[in-house]
Amino acid sequence: MVRQRVEGGTELQKNPYKKQTLAWATWLLARLAGWSGYKSHGPPGYITIKEGLDKFNQQFIVYAQVMEHKDVCKD
Repeated sequence: MVRQRVEGGTELQKNPYKKQTLAWATWLLARLAGWSGYKSHGPPGYITIKEGLDKFNQQFIVYAQVMEHKDVCKD
């Protein structure tokens, strides 16, 4: 899961927003782009969110291709 990979080990680096909301998804995308998640570092900008969305899309395309062809790789 994306959430499990981008959330940090401390409570301050956990997603503080209610699941399945726009704020929750935006936080995940920003973390994918490398945003620290600390409030003291300020909110992520639109470029950071766009970079996170691009990374998510790349990962989703790979996942979809693997799932589509998973029977080809069977031993």
